[in-house]
Amino acid sequence: MKSDASFSVILPLSRTKREYSIRRSARASRLTLKVSPAGAVEVVIPYFTSYSEAQSFVEKNSLWLERTLRKFVNRPAVPRKAEPEYYPTHFNLRFSGRDLPLFYEWKDVCWVGVRETADSLLVTGAVLNAEQVHQALRDYLLRRARELLEPLMKQTSAECGIPYGEVNFRLQQRRWGSCSGRKHISLNALLLFFPPEYVRYVMIHELCHTREMNHSANFWRLVATFCRDYKYLRSALNRESSGVIPPILMRKN
Repeated sequence: MKSDASFSVILPLSRTKREYSIRRSARASRLTLKVSPAGAVEVVIPYFTSYSEAQSFVEKNSLWLERTLRKFVNRPAVPRKAEPEYYPTHFNLRFSGRDLPLFYEWKDVCWVGVRETADSLLVTGAVLNAEQVHQALRDYLLRRARELLEPLMKQTSAECGIPYGEVNFRLQQRRWGSCSGRKHISLNALLLFFPPEYVRYVMIHELCHTREMNHSANFWRLVATFCRDYKYLRSALNRESSGVIPPILMRKN
């Protein structure tokens, strides 16, 4: 969502003017002041909060704001690939219906953490280290895949009447899922970027492999028993992947 309006505040130490934007969010329950590594300042406010309240909030926190901005100015030089424009700007997690902007907040620490707020993903810590950021984002997706996809896997298995051994989650470039001879199923955490019907098709596909460990005519007939639109969904998955998944997540570490 784009910012609603722009304002400025006088920073208390340098007595300089700093511009910031205000964005209303229906999901926000409190006022939040965010600073990106590029120095962009944004205030996210609950939907019915007034601009004057937001301005007072910024003025009250202006000392913190100036000190935070100085950290970015005084940060050590970093490789070009670690600059903010090389980072994902949002995750459109269509499985859960959440299109989340990403905000990066630098801290003088050796770790990177990812936290989901009411209306965004907040990446904090050593965000100037691109490799650490990308790994933290991958770890976040793996956690969310376990939380969100595993219940649907159990439900789909019960609906189809096809049991499986266990389910694991990975981040892979070219495979949406796989099934072992022991009926253990592996699913790609990047499925979070697709609608539930796409994900359900992949689950059905892998469940059917517990009975047919091939792509024979018998296998596809079994898939069609549980998913009539499998041809469309299979094609759509491959067609849409490059447009909905941030490219950095498709690369190997």
